Amino acid sequence: AFQRSHPILCENVLHRIVGPKEVVRCFLPVDAPRHSKFCCKSEFEPMRAAPRKRVVITGLGMITPLGLDTGATWTSLLDGRSGAGPITRFDPEGYACRIAAEVKGFDPSNFLDRKAMRKMDIFSHYAIGAAQEALEDAQLSIDAANADRVGVYIGSGIGGLPTLERQHKELLERGPRRLSPFT
Repeated sequence: AFQRSHPILCENVLHRIVGPKEVVRCFLPVDAPRHSKFCCKSEFEPMRAAPRKRVVITGLGMITPLGLDTGATWTSLLDGRSGAGPITRFDPEGYACRIAAEVKGFDPSNFLDRKAMRKMDIFSHYAIGAAQEALEDAQLSIDAANADRVGVYIGSGIGGLPTLERQHKELLERGPRRLSPFT
């Protein structure tokens, strides 16, 4: 009966909370009828959830259309300001929408050298600037003793499109040998 068995979840008992941190998952063989003797309605093996590790947020950093740091962004939010405005990164002529929420006034040279700036798309510049602010906010210095215990969580809507667009154009016009290895 179990030759073609692979996880098909019983509709009736998809996840059952048995107690703290115990989750039951029910699997049926492909050809088992619903609620048959194979259904885990009465017999089941509880699976322990993985233990959770503690995470401490020690610093915040933001580069947003509302401000170039956490304080400016927060103030703009509280004041009800909008980060949207006329598009400046390209000519919006011919487009129905001519507004966007662009980051204004950001200078990546405050965080990166010229060589590093050329290798990265602008969303990476923002991420590095925000990470630097978070480190300063946390008053954290990373060294050999704590390097494996430090992490950064980055949120980006969709990054890298300008580079992707440039490199696609390069591919079509000049061939694959002209593509940047950083793409």
